Amino acid sequence: MLAAIKNSIFPFWPLLVLLGGAFVTLMMGLLKGRARILAPALSSLLVLALSAYGFFEAYFLSGSQSILYSLAVVGVGILSVPMFLDYFQAREEKVPEVFSLLLLVVLGALVMIGTTHLLVFIFGLEILSLSLYVMAGLRREDLRSAESSLKYFILGSVALAFTLMGLSFLYGVSGQLDLNLMAETVIAPEFVTLFKIGIFLFLLGLCFKVAAVPLHFWAPDVYQGAPMPVTGLMAVVVKLASFAALLKFLFFFYLWEHQQIAGISLSLDKFVLFLSLASMAVGTLAALRQKSVKRLLAYSGIAHGGYILLGLSTGWGQANELMNTSDAVLFYLISYAVMSLGVFTVLSLLSRGSQELDSLEDLKGLSKKHPLASAFLAFFFISMAGIPPMTGFMAKYLIFKQAIYQGLWGPTIFAVLMSAVAFYYYLVPVIRMYFQEESSSSVELPKLPLGAQAVLVLLILAILGLGIFPDVILAGF
Repeated sequence: MLAAIKNSIFPFWPLLVLLGGAFVTLMMGLLKGRARILAPALSSLLVLALSAYGFFEAYFLSGSQSILYSLAVVGVGILSVPMFLDYFQAREEKVPEVFSLLLLVVLGALVMIGTTHLLVFIFGLEILSLSLYVMAGLRREDLRSAESSLKYFILGSVALAFTLMGLSFLYGVSGQLDLNLMAETVIAPEFVTLFKIGIFLFLLGLCFKVAAVPLHFWAPDVYQGAPMPVTGLMAVVVKLASFAALLKFLFFFYLWEHQQIAGISLSLDKFVLFLSLASMAVGTLAALRQKSVKRLLAYSGIAHGGYILLGLSTGWGQANELMNTSDAVLFYLISYAVMSLGVFTVLSLLSRGSQELDSLEDLKGLSKKHPLASAFLAFFFISMAGIPPMTGFMAKYLIFKQAIYQGLWGPTIFAVLMSAVAFYYYLVPVIRMYFQEESSSSVELPKLPLGAQAVLVLLILAILGLGIFPDVILAGF
């Protein structure tokens, strides 16, 4: 019996380590002095490293793509710890519980990625969401942070209602909550319409998390009010987990569609394509008029989500095409994660204390007083613009290539045009840093710690490696 319990628990030990580590890290906040924030930071780093080892070992045994998503999420968590430590250590009011919340965010994302049971997925979604609601309001002296937390909570609750309503329809019609069993269920013809409604409601709720149009409007306000490292965590981890889950659900709904006796069509490819084009247009055009770096990056994230959705809409012909699409989507998500993490790391390091580097005006003349930070920031923005040989270009190329292969010439041309327009707003921060004089409102900026510089160099090497050697990376997928 003990052996059976051990065998049933052992595959989940990387998750259990995160759960236990979150409680231990929270208790470390009772310490005094510098240890009050240093001990939780080191504890969370150790816990994330142990979890990463578990997933790394599991990947060599199974080669599962979901484990690669999990590794990416844990990797983002590891690289986020120095960013959180530097940001919150410089504040007058120490917030050691942020590291426990970071572990819970990673845990929730991993549950979302790894499960095929819809109820367990909801648990993972709520672990992630509730932790981020709290983290968004950690700048207690700033009313915008409280507003950000409240907006995220209220709108997230509405989106959850859509998801739960869709789940209730799916369960009521199929009698299953596990996607594997649901995909094998033949629905009676009179219940097919209800099943379709359930699918679209469930996916609509998930679109809130990926900030896809029309459920995108929360992102700019929440990004702007949340602390800078928390904004980076939302921009990266939430997208990784949500798109991994979305890809998995689309694959299972594809299998269900082809299990039916009658010629039933869900038209999910058209639904996803509409979301893709709308997200690209709204995200790109709205970013052009932003004066806040956070809001610019929020709309940029919406546009990037549109490109990823374009990739998801191309694999609806045959199962093997959906798998090929998943490679391009995974490559894009990892590329986006690396680039976004780089931008937010630099901005977080320059936003210590009570004042954040958020306005584009604050970037004027930055290259003269902080040449190293400007060089890092310019590199990441240029990669996001899609300049070869960086990974931003290669990620879009793979998505566009897949779309053209499926005959989606019109949407691909539209996506290329949006990419050309986006080139402008990615260059605006670079122009401000290098070709404009320092403004009178410029904030005092700290130096970049050596450890942070090493992390940023590592991210730059990853961007160049992904861009120059994509075949090596894709072969691993």
